[in-house]
Amino acid sequence: MSLLHATLNGFSQVFLQENLIFGALIAIGLAVASPIALLFALIGLTSSLLTAHTLGVKDAVINSGLYSFNGILIGIVSFFFLKQTPTTVIVTVVLSVLGALLFYGFSKNNIPAFTTPFVIAGWVALVVSRYFK
Repeated sequence: MSLLHATLNGFSQVFLQENLIFGALIAIGLAVASPIALLFALIGLTSSLLTAHTLGVKDAVINSGLYSFNGILIGIVSFFFLKQTPTTVIVTVVLSVLGALLFYGFSKNNIPAFTTPFVIAGWVALVVSRYFK
């Protein structure tokens, strides 16, 4: 697994691309717009990648960014909807792991997952946000 490829391709996969340069530009743009959002995106991405690696997903699939982009989006939605506390980091990790597990389950059954794990995590984050005010 190439952490650089998985990370940058993950950022580009948010826009349905697999391109290292485009991914780097998106990550730089997010860093400029909100460094904390980037941090949460990286927490989600790392959690998703570790889960995929643990599940034995092929390196080529991980490197393509397919397991990264939902984690990135989950990290950003957690940052956006939840108050930034240490608990939010834990929620981000848990939701990203669950997102990767969902993606894995869908792919094993030849069901296109697309952003379904992110959407489900977004709804969970909305529900959880009611309790963290």
